[in-house]
Amino acid sequence: MQKVYVEFVLLDNFLMDFLLLYLALRFSEKKARLGRVCGGAALGAVYAAAAVALPFLQSFPCKLLVSLLMLLCARTWKPWKNFLRTAALFYAATFLFGGACFAAMYFFSRETYSGAFINLPVLRYLLLGGTAAVLLIEYLSRRHYPRQQTAYHLSATLAGETIHLDAFLDTGNHLRDLSGRSVIIASQDAVFSQITPALKSKLCLEEWESSRAAGLRLMLFPLETVSGKGMLVSFFPDSLLLTAEGKTYAAKAYIALCDQPLNENYTALLGPRLLLIPS
Repeated sequence: MQKVYVEFVLLDNFLMDFLLLYLALRFSEKKARLGRVCGGAALGAVYAAAAVALPFLQSFPCKLLVSLLMLLCARTWKPWKNFLRTAALFYAATFLFGGACFAAMYFFSRETYSGAFINLPVLRYLLLGGTAAVLLIEYLSRRHYPRQQTAYHLSATLAGETIHLDAFLDTGNHLRDLSGRSVIIASQDAVFSQITPALKSKLCLEEWESSRAAGLRLMLFPLETVSGKGMLVSFFPDSLLLTAEGKTYAAKAYIALCDQPLNENYTALLGPRLLLIPS
């Protein structure tokens, strides 16, 4: 009899349950919260490891109860019709995967341990590859950038004060900070008209050093135009939200204050590489 390593039992079952829950949620609701999916998969992996040592956990009521708890970890039960649809897809995917496992056992002459572990390395590699593909797809699908011909409403807070600006994409704005993040260029007049004189004085070039010492995240960016060269005082807001077409995105970027007019319809210019995170 071969040894069963608990770490392999946990890993294989976590990867399998993660993929099954993810696919069920994606097909039933078009979205999946990876944190909750990981929680459900972790519960299933722990149960599988316990079932190897405690055979009574292999009973149908235990399996049904744990599977329902896994689904509740991955998503709420409301609305219940959606929950039932997700559950149906999850069980259908589970049966299909189980059939594939039995086929692998037949072709490779491997055995299962308490129905919770198949000592088949190629299966582990496939699960790892599938999980990596899911994570890559999720990462790429959640990366959004400003679009052309789209109006954005920008809302930023700094030192407890809120600033509202109308922004659009300027493909010529290639200004970036030291970490490579895109910088937003905003009308100085539009920003100063919405903040108190005390905060306004802290954002002036003359007070730049003392304001940084006071805790504000400020930076200077060089500006070169047809009229000459200069420096833009920029601040890193405590929070930054952009809204467009009914969707809200969070972003992290310095806002550079420009004392030259930008556009009669807009008061901020977004860079093409500004990362927008759906919120």
